[in-house]
Amino acid sequence: NTTWRGFNTNWDSVINWCGGYIPTDSTNVIIPTGVTNYPVISTSNANTKNISLANNTSITINNTGKLTIKGAYTNSGSIITNNGTLVMGGSAAGQIFPGALGTITAMNNLELSNTSGISLNKSFTITGTLTPTAGAINLNNDTITLASTALGTAKVAPVQSGATLGTAKVAPVQSG
Repeated sequence: NTTWRGFNTNWDSVINWCGGYIPTDSTNVIIPTGVTNYPVISTSNANTKNISLANNTSITINNTGKLTIKGAYTNSGSIITNNGTLVMGGSAAGQIFPGALGTITAMNNLELSNTSGISLNKSFTITGTLTPTAGAINLNNDTITLASTALGTAKVAPVQSGATLGTAKVAPVQSG
């Protein structure tokens, strides 16, 4: 287990983590409220097992960044800004994204790869690719909007054989 200390914003800096090590896919991570800086992920190797995001916190994934969550995800009021790739993986049952109190300000690429399934419980916009690779994906009557821009076309990747995409409302938005 490790807790974010927030001396700077670099996820890959050991000074930002209690215990002095960067989390791996077997590390439980806590992002607490009240630190000076919140994590920014700029590399493609950020991993965590379980992650708990406290109220009034944030996590940012830059366009070159990738965060893979291999376990349980808890969001108690954090802001998610994903300009890169977020992978919701593992096999934790009852995974809900972004969470009743979570806020998404940007969502580029989202890979849903939880073999126990995942529920998306808020409407949000994807500007990159939604990739369903494993488990049942329940949209709970929310809308995932695919918003293409001048920089690229938003899309749903082919649904892999281990994944099912429940009833979906997909509302494509065309840029002018």
